[in-house]
Amino acid sequence: QEFREREQARLDRTRKRKAWRETEFNRELSRVEEMEKRLRREEQGRDGADRAREEADTRAKEEDEQKLAKLDDFGSNGSTKALKGALPADARALVELVDRVQAEPRNELFKMELDVEHLRQEKVFENKLRAWLERRVDLFMGGPQSDLVEYVLRRVNASTFPDSLISDLTRYLDDSAEALVERMWRMLVLELTRAGLGLDDPKRAKKEEPPWPFA
Repeated sequence: QEFREREQARLDRTRKRKAWRETEFNRELSRVEEMEKRLRREEQGRDGADRAREEADTRAKEEDEQKLAKLDDFGSNGSTKALKGALPADARALVELVDRVQAEPRNELFKMELDVEHLRQEKVFENKLRAWLERRVDLFMGGPQSDLVEYVLRRVNASTFPDSLISDLTRYLDDSAEALVERMWRMLVLELTRAGLGLDDPKRAKKEEPPWPFA
């Protein structure tokens, strides 16, 4: 009888130890699983943040590329080759100036009198406008047209009004004449504004509408 009681007590202790070990194991397993879940969530969060940063960097790079293309389109004379990658502060300032010139209404832009003397002194016609015109005219005409480029340069050099130049060029460029002259005017205004003239010229006078006669 005593032997059976001792054996039963031993079995009870064994079952209790087994139950305790199982309980501790399950508790530890739950703790590990919860830790793994937390680590996965943190890793997913880091991955999401990394992806967001990568997407933001990609968007910023694409925007910079677009801005560089915009500068190149405005006749930057090849200077954008040195600006690949992150745009430095001076290039960003130039991009903002380009945006400002592009935002100027065409009718206000065409009212401006170009400081041809300044453009001559800075050799803008020869160093920037000529190459830009050659590319544009080549594109519109399907081949080089040096005579037409020279004609446009002379007309601009002679302070020709833009509407008059559009009328003259329509016979050669058809509907493209208007776009060419407007883009060229914006390019020249940009060059003047960079020198403190153009949009920033203190002598620039905006015409005010006459007062309403029946007021």
